[in-house]
Amino acid sequence: MTCQLAGGKNDTKALFFPMALEPVPLQWFSKLRKSLVDTWENLKTLFVENFVGVLTRPNTKIEFKNCK
Repeated sequence: MTCQLAGGKNDTKALFFPMALEPVPLQWFSKLRKSLVDTWENLKTLFVENFVGVLTRPNTKIEFKNCK
């Protein structure tokens, strides 16, 4: 989102993507076959498909207020 707000295009987002990752997603990204990724949209889809079940979200207002 930072790249987009700064006027960055999709190729800029793709370049900075690995720098924004924590260790586990970075390990996934490092093992990703380059032939699978040909666009920013494709990379986003692959990332979400891989990590969608891992993400926990607040279910109540109290849980949301306690997010850090």
